[in-house]
Amino acid sequence: MTEGQLVARIGGDEFVVAASNLSRPQVVELAERLIEAVSQPIAYGERWLEVGLSIGIALTPQDTLEEDELFRFADVALYRSKGNQRGTFTFYTEDAETSAETERHLAHDMPIGIKAREFDLACSVRVCATNAIAVEVQPWWNHPTLGRLGTETYLRVAEQSGLVVPLGDWIVREACKLAARLAEITVCVSVYPKQLLTSDFAVTLTLALRESGVDANRLELRLERGTARVNTESLRADLAKLRAMGLDVVADSVLAGEHALSNRASWSVDRVMVDARLGAILKRQAHPLADEIARIEADDAKSTISGKRCFEIDAKAGLRSFVVFNATKTSDIAAAVRETNKLTEDLRVDDDEDIEKKKNAA
Repeated sequence: MTEGQLVARIGGDEFVVAASNLSRPQVVELAERLIEAVSQPIAYGERWLEVGLSIGIALTPQDTLEEDELFRFADVALYRSKGNQRGTFTFYTEDAETSAETERHLAHDMPIGIKAREFDLACSVRVCATNAIAVEVQPWWNHPTLGRLGTETYLRVAEQSGLVVPLGDWIVREACKLAARLAEITVCVSVYPKQLLTSDFAVTLTLALRESGVDANRLELRLERGTARVNTESLRADLAKLRAMGLDVVADSVLAGEHALSNRASWSVDRVMVDARLGAILKRQAHPLADEIARIEADDAKSTISGKRCFEIDAKAGLRSFVVFNATKTSDIAAAVRETNKLTEDLRVDDDEDIEKKKNAA
C-alpha cells in the first residue's frame, strides 16, 4: 500500500481497501499486487500454509456517488470473484448484480427442488480403446421457470447453502443403482471438498453401496475443485478413508497440490486430472508428458473422434487418456454404451493397464 490508501477490517475475514485518484489500470495493478502478497506460502512448522484472496472492485464516480451503494457494488463484485478460481478480482457490472440476484433466487428454490425431485442424472460414456471403461454421471436441475440447469449454474449456491450435502448424497445413491444395472462398468461420480468436510460421506457411501449390492471398486470418485475455499490438507484423512474402502479417487490438479508433479509420493489420491492449469505447467517445464499429450491430440485431429479427450497422471507418472462422449439419459445409457463401443476403434490407448495387456499379448 502507498500513502493515501487505507486498509480496514470490516468483519471476519473481510477487508476493505480505499484508494483515491487511481486509473483503472492502476486499480488492476493494485489488485494484482495484493493478491500476490497475500498468496505467498507461509511456513508453519513442517508445513506450508496457503491463503486465498478474492477481490471485488467498485469505482466512483463511474459506478455510483453514494457511499452505501459503493460498498454494496463492491460486495456484489466480490461475490462473483469467490465463484472463480482463487486469486481473482472482479469489477462491478450490472450483469454481475443480475447474476447475484439470480443466485439468490436459486438458493431459495433449491431445497424445494430437491424435495420435489426436480434433479436427475445425465450420463456420459467414457471409453478407452474398444471397451467402455466408465460412465460419468452429472446432476441436472429441471428448474420450473429457468429450464435445465447444469452444475456451473447452481454449484456455488449448493456449496454456500450446505445443500451440496443432501444433493450429493442423492447423487451417490443414484450412481450406485446405476452401477448395479451396468455390470462390470465403473461409474464415476463428482464430489466436492465441502461435501466431504461437512458430512460423514464415507458412511453415506457405505450405505448406498450396501443397498445397491455394488462393490466399492465399481465407483470412481472425482474430487472437483468446486467454488468453496478449503484447506486441502484437511481432506487427506477423508480421502484416505475412501481409498481404503477400495474406491478410485481422482482429484483436480489444484486440490492435489502445487507439487503434484514433483512429489507424487505424498498424493492422497490415485490420479490427478490434467486440466488447462496443469497442462500449462507441463509445457513450461518441457515435461515429456506434454509431448505425449500433444502427440495424442494431433492423432485425434486426424481421426473421426467426436468426443472430448481427457488426460490423467497416476502416481507412477504414467499418462492415462480416454474420450468422453455426449451425455444421455440414465434410461438410455446401456444402449449408449453398446453404440459407443462400435465407434472406438480409432481411440489411442495410452494408459499403463492397456499397454501391459499389449505386451502380454505379444
